[in-house]
Amino acid sequence: MRLLVLEDGTFLGTVGGGCLEAEVLELQRNLHLRCDVRNLVASSPRMRAVATAVQRVANEDHPVILRGEPGTGRRFLARAIHYSGDRREGPFEVVNCESPPHGGLDALLFGRREEPRGSRPGLLERQRHGSVHLHRLEHCPRAVQQRLGQALASGNGD
Repeated sequence: MRLLVLEDGTFLGTVGGGCLEAEVLELQRNLHLRCDVRNLVASSPRMRAVATAVQRVANEDHPVILRGEPGTGRRFLARAIHYSGDRREGPFEVVNCESPPHGGLDALLFGRREEPRGSRPGLLERQRHGSVHLHRLEHCPRAVQQRLGQALASGNGD
């Protein structure tokens, strides 16, 4: 895509033609490198243990629960697990369960099955090759937590 650059109605040139796409790819690559657990500087024994645990679970295909006080880096660790493992080429999505989207958390995670134009898969199904970080999961309605537990236990996002 090319964008025309105008100043006070005077043509100055164009921007684009691959430059923006190249910049996006470079930013994604830098994010991958920045979030790779091998780049984590850990000097204390506890942080070295955390880095080792992240490396151990990064290529596993099962849910990971990260616990800790607010501000302790759970989202960073979720990204580190994602970008250090086999799912790094897939999408990484954060869902804030404390403020769900307009359609509701249930519809977002599990989709809608009875729409006039057919069913719409939920985020858990669409993210099979990526990762979902459920931020503030304790704020989910109990029914959504139960359905999420069932989906995780069965190994599918339905």
